[in-house]
Amino acid sequence: MGDDGRRCDPLSDFLILPTGNQLERIALGHAVNSTGSSTTPVSTTSWMHARTVLPIADVGEVVAVSYDAEEQLYWTDVEAKTISRAFINGSGVETIAAFGLDYPEGIAVDWQAGNVYWSDVVGQRIEVARLNGDSRRIIVWKDLDSPRSLAVDPEEGFLFWSLWSRSRPRLERSSLTGSPRIMLLSTGIGRINGLTVHA
Repeated sequence: MGDDGRRCDPLSDFLILPTGNQLERIALGHAVNSTGSSTTPVSTTSWMHARTVLPIADVGEVVAVSYDAEEQLYWTDVEAKTISRAFINGSGVETIAAFGLDYPEGIAVDWQAGNVYWSDVVGQRIEVARLNGDSRRIIVWKDLDSPRSLAVDPEEGFLFWSLWSRSRPRLERSSLTGSPRIMLLSTGIGRINGLTVHA
């Protein structure tokens, strides 16, 4: 909130941190000193960045988060077995998928096409829906052993995911429709816990 109590100051760079039953926003643009006063940007490890718990109620256990160009967060909740979204200030909370989920873990947003993808480790599938939850469908389900992390490359039209199989962990890629599938890594790797794309 701005100094006048009415207008909102623009958000600086930030991280979103899922911490179990809440989501936190960590500002990266300015740090706070030990008294809690805001300071100019610094690059020393003796300063802490400002942390804000987003006012989102009824969060079970958040495992993964993603973000879109409209400043909305998307998250998987393995306890509530839901896919939800809200604006970065915590308003407009909406559950976009609440049935047929066993253990939703990975999530990735294609901000160009307006789709959200998620993986279900127990349900052994990867699904896609519009950002509001409409047009939900399963796009990958065969030979999936514990699909975990997801990443989207909208520029190239690729979806990446990791499989946490105890016997055969691997990294795969497909088009944004789920086929054709291509195995990228399958030997000499452990369980891949997070993915991101630099395009």
